[in-house]
Amino acid sequence: MSLARFPSPLPSCADTTSCLQVDIDNDCAYTFTMSLKNAALFALIGMMVLTAFLAVDFIGTILNVARGLVPAMKLPTSFVELLASVGLTVFLYVFQRAQR
Repeated sequence: MSLARFPSPLPSCADTTSCLQVDIDNDCAYTFTMSLKNAALFALIGMMVLTAFLAVDFIGTILNVARGLVPAMKLPTSFVELLASVGLTVFLYVFQRAQR
């Protein structure tokens, strides 16, 4: 059983030393497809999802502490996690808005 060779998505260079230098006119130059604004938006979306999950977990922790199912020391830990997540989400929102 032989392994099939798949073509590389990047252009191949005849001379590997020319690919090591970043040159716009060279066919071997790597161009970035994601801008800083797109990366910030992607990070913001991920943090918003994580913040929503942590908010649901915090509400569940409050309810479980009220029922006596979870020790009360779990509540400050869950609150700090939610607070850090909200703070980072706000930072990423402001950072994404500041990008052009």
